[in-house]
Amino acid sequence: MRTQSYRFPVLFVALFAGLLAGCSVGPDRDIVPTNDPSVLGPVPGDRDDVERALLIGLETAQAALLRGAWDGDTYGASFLAIESRQGDVSATDHGNGTLTLRAFIEPDGDRDAQQALLQAWARRLEQLHGVEWAPR
Repeated sequence: MRTQSYRFPVLFVALFAGLLAGCSVGPDRDIVPTNDPSVLGPVPGDRDDVERALLIGLETAQAALLRGAWDGDTYGASFLAIESRQGDVSATDHGNGTLTLRAFIEPDGDRDAQQALLQAWARRLEQLHGVEWAPR
């Protein structure tokens, strides 16, 4: 009987450690998670791949790009998601081959959709990083 009293704390600690290990953010360990579900970075990526990679992220969020442009070191874009929800994204180029990505989907920030968009966007940026040419 005494061994059963220790099973719960050990099981709880093992489960909690497993959850923490499974909650990594980003496609690679180099991508540092933030406490804000609408921000991901730094993400390895090239400035010229930002919009093309964003299109992959928008597919994940079931959204279409309305407009996007660079203003200095920041790329900003707006999009329309399913159910006529609007959203905004931005990528800040740090000049060292890394970017910080941000996403917001109305109303009130759809946490799951934002994270899915950011993950897909970051994953594609990482795949394209340093590559001269790649299909879609």
